[in-house]
Parts: sequence; structure tokens; C-alpha cells
Amino acid sequence: MKLEELRNFMDGRFDALVVTDPLDIAYLTGASCSAAQLFVLQDDLILLTDYRYAAEARDLFPEINVVDMANDPVHPYATYGRVAARFAKPRFATQGDISLIAQTAPGALAEPLGNVIAGLRAAKTDEEIKKIKRACEIADIAFADLLGWIRPGQTEREVAIRLEMCMKQNGADQPMAYDIVVASGKRSAYAHGKATQKRIEPGDVVLLDFGCKYQGYCSDLSRTIFMGRAKEEQKHVYETVLEAQKNCIHALRVGVDSAAIDRIAYETCAAKGYGKQYGRGVGHGLGLTVAEAPVMIDMPGFFPAVPIPEHAVVTIEPAIYLEGSYGIRVEDVLHVTKESAVNLVTADKSLIELNFG
Repeated sequence: MKLEELRNFMDGRFDALVVTDPLDIAYLTGASCSAAQLFVLQDDLILLTDYRYAAEARDLFPEINVVDMANDPVHPYATYGRVAARFAKPRFATQGDISLIAQTAPGALAEPLGNVIAGLRAAKTDEEIKKIKRACEIADIAFADLLGWIRPGQTEREVAIRLEMCMKQNGADQPMAYDIVVASGKRSAYAHGKATQKRIEPGDVVLLDFGCKYQGYCSDLSRTIFMGRAKEEQKHVYETVLEAQKNCIHALRVGVDSAAIDRIAYETCAAKGYGKQYGRGVGHGLGLTVAEAPVMIDMPGFFPAVPIPEHAVVTIEPAIYLEGSYGIRVEDVLHVTKESAVNLVTADKSLIELNFG
């Protein structure tokens, strides 16, 4: 279906598309190559790669014509010329260097492919959603485990290692989806405060942001916990963040403008006095990478607003950061349908006060 949609896009416009992004190639074919070029034609699929991947691709994907570029008797990129020779006036669209087409297929027309595949990847198949859901379940398990284990005196890095170990034990791929964020005390106001050797202290706010990959697909979970009794202001901020998330999820539907979701979060936080402290950009798509289309941020000229497609899987992660003091973020993963947004995360997001300090 993915290739069929891409070929429908090609029809009447291009004779061949050249895909060079490894994740896009994996998305379209299942072939995992750190360096390759995929030629999509209406009646053919050609993977230009090297000896590291050629044999495996031939075995696993017999429907693909695999070319080992290092062993081409003419030129490593001679495939371009051979493809062009099939057409009277060849027209290419490419993710790669257009000048390469000019060098290897003189006379062929070429233009950038643009974000067509990103648009396809934004709407997930049933199989993709199953994999993302399992990745979320693995992160849920790790969070529940951590709540019974975390103690003052542990370093942020020790906490990150515990999360990673638990996710791997429950089936996560190697490596993780991204560097785990464990930021405690004043560092919790760092949106992407990677884990350090700082020791967690009684009374700290601890911001966690972690996820894993399962069969190539990502989860993304943020929770904020209190190493002791939360102060009244902290409770108020936490409740504001939860309200912002609830409002966004309630509004999340197919066709809703992506920037509008961010505006809802901002307006909720601003109404409680935290407009300046709200972290702009309430969410993003999730799939083969931890951040892909659609991006939900209300910043015209920075990211274009787009209608959220059916079967998008997105994060909703409003946050308030009080620089020099603490930060609070709560993040879930939502599958967007015509009727609603289905939460794929079950991890506890009530205000969690552990008995320390």
C-alpha cells in the first residue's frame, strides 16, 4: 500500500523516484541499509547498495532488484543511466543530489522529491500501530518498575540505566529510541536535561523522558515525580499541565489543524499564569523516529500547520518550565481516529509523591 500510494503520486509526473533516506527506504521496503538508494518505478523497484546489505536484501526481499554498486562493471552509479534509458524523456524526483542525475543520466529532468514520503509516514498502518503500542507498553512497564526502585542518593545516570535495562529485558530493540532524560531538582527545568552524575535529593522534582524501539518503532513517555511532598505551587503547576494535556487530547481529531492543538495547550497554561513558562510545541508524530510529521507547534514560518491525518500517532506533551527552580511535563502517545484520540500509554500520571523528604 505504501508503494502503491507513492506510485499514484508519480503517475504522470515522474518516471522514477530516488529515495536516499535510510528510514524512508526501510519504511517502503523493509530493507535496513545505512547507505543505499532506492529507485521506485511504476513496474520495478531497484535497491542500489553495497556488499554489506546486498546479500541480505536479496534473500529477504526477492521482489526488489538489488544492485551491488561496488561491483558494477561500468560505474558505481551506472544504475541512474540504465533507469533513464528506459524512457524517451526521463523524469526523476530525488531526495539526493540532483547534480548526480545530471552526471550519470545526461538529458534527464530532475527535481527534489520534497516531503511526500514524510506525509505517507504520518498515517500509520495497523501493523505499525501495533508495534508502537507494544513499545509504549514496554515503557509503561519500566516506569512502574522505577517507582518501586528509585531512592534519594541515586544518580540520574543510575535511574536512566535502570529504565534502559528494564525496557531491554521486556523486548526493546537496541539502541533505545533516544537518550533518556532524567533531570532532577533545578535541572528538571531543562526540557532535554540528559542524565548526569547529579544525585537525586529528598524533595527534588524529577523529570523523566524516555522511550524505546520495538521492531523499529518508537515510544515516547514523559512523567514528573516528586521525591517527597509537592509544594502547593508545584501541585498547581502539575494540575495545569494535566489540564492542558486533557484539553489537547479532547480536541485531537482527524483534520484538526496541528498548530491549533499547540494553541490549546498554551492558552490553558496562560490562563493559569504560566504563558511565558509554557514550552511551545505540544507534540509531534511518532513512528520509525521519535519525532516526525505532523509537528504540533504554533509558530508560523517555523513549522507549517497541517491537518492531522487519520491514523496519525502523535505525542501530547505540554510542559511548564520555571527556570532556576523546576519543570513539569506529562507526555502520552495518541492514535488519532475520525472519532477520537486513543491513548496508547497506561503509565500513572496522577501526581506522584514518593515518601522522601
